Amino acid sequence: MEENEKPEYYEDEIDLTEILSVLWGRKWLIAGICVIAVLLAAGWSIFNAHSKTTTLIGLNFSGIEKHENPDGSQFDMHDIIRPEILTNAATVIEDKELREIFINKPRGFVSIDPFIPAEIKEKMAAMEREHKTYIYLPTQFYLKFTQSHPKEAFSPEERGEILLSVISTYKDKFAEHYVKQPLLAISPLDKPLSNHDYLDTIGILNSSLGNYVSFLEDRIKEAGYYRSPKTGKSFIDIKESLETIKDIDLKEIGSIVTISHLTSQKDNLIQKYQYRIKELERERRKKDAEARIAQKLLQDAWQRREKEIPLSTQKETGSSASVLLDSSIIEKLSEKEYVSFLLKRALEADVAAKNLGVDKEYLEEMLAAIKKTGAQGENPGACIEYVEKSLEEIRNQIVILANNANDLNIEYLQNKYSSAIQILQSPYSYIDYSKNPSLLVVLSLIAGLILAIFAAFFMEWLTTARSRRNQGHNP
Repeated sequence: MEENEKPEYYEDEIDLTEILSVLWGRKWLIAGICVIAVLLAAGWSIFNAHSKTTTLIGLNFSGIEKHENPDGSQFDMHDIIRPEILTNAATVIEDKELREIFINKPRGFVSIDPFIPAEIKEKMAAMEREHKTYIYLPTQFYLKFTQSHPKEAFSPEERGEILLSVISTYKDKFAEHYVKQPLLAISPLDKPLSNHDYLDTIGILNSSLGNYVSFLEDRIKEAGYYRSPKTGKSFIDIKESLETIKDIDLKEIGSIVTISHLTSQKDNLIQKYQYRIKELERERRKKDAEARIAQKLLQDAWQRREKEIPLSTQKETGSSASVLLDSSIIEKLSEKEYVSFLLKRALEADVAAKNLGVDKEYLEEMLAAIKKTGAQGENPGACIEYVEKSLEEIRNQIVILANNANDLNIEYLQNKYSSAIQILQSPYSYIDYSKNPSLLVVLSLIAGLILAIFAAFFMEWLTTARSRRNQGHNP
């Protein structure tokens, strides 16, 4: 047996020393490929990164829990970043070119997302696993300003200022729609009183007072005993003042005008009364004719069906015919549908005709009184002057009280919606990567190392093959 026995080698055995030798010999190739892979991954991550500034806002007003605005209309979170709001918010951008860039595509920079608490997310996930739907209406929202990172145009400070300007502009729009709206419309009282006759003016003032009191009653139901800390006034005080004007001052002037038959447009009023008298007479004649026809049909029907019960009629000159019935006949008539209808029609027409006659007589008396006003040396000038002055004073009082109500309403709504829009988190900036940079670099390093090792062995194989070919050509 030989003392120095050589170990046997097989062709399929792996010599680790040879492998390590190959890797060490190609160490720069391997290192270069790994470095390139890492640089490419880092460059891709940086190139696809975005520079963001975010702030968190919360909405706190009645109805938002159901995603409704204060007026009951549907709330949409994108209303906060409407183009008009973003355009107005751009006024804080001092650089003209940057301002134009922002205005050209504001939604390309500013976006909004709902904030969903972690516990709500857990509930939603649990419901989803049970194939159910969990409905959550958020009241807090992330407002974000996003731009490509390397091509940064807006600084973090500028982005924060723009977001704060967006929130401020939205607050102004919110106040414009739901705070600064007048409670009472004063426009009906802006027109000169001289355009109307006294009774018409009294009607306009009376109607305005009624509407004002109604609106104030609705506001009192909500505001209760709210009293202005500035003026000390409340909605109840203003309502009571308006009711006093309506029930005392305006009624007094109305009585004077009616009793004295005062008018600033005498000829027009006379024509108006004459025309109305003719209309009433025409309507009265129609109702008389209707009553007579129904009376005749009623009498015929009665004679055919109830001959044993006498039916008498009485006709009066200048008035419609009427049926003279006792209670027993009325009970029997009510059993006959057709006869009962005729009786009802005759009685209704007769009553209507008499009422029209009363109205006509009243207008005739008013017309005679108006024609007489100012005649026979009478001088209603002093009374007219008093009425006109009083109506103007009443109008001014109503306008002042309406303005006070509007100012108080704005003050009340400002107090009510003072915390309707809150900044829950100040703007903060960060870099947002589409992929985790650290994880991406590690994965790229591993992939690059594998590729580098493969390339090293491939290069070694090419070198060995070339050497063998050279040895074959030179024995």
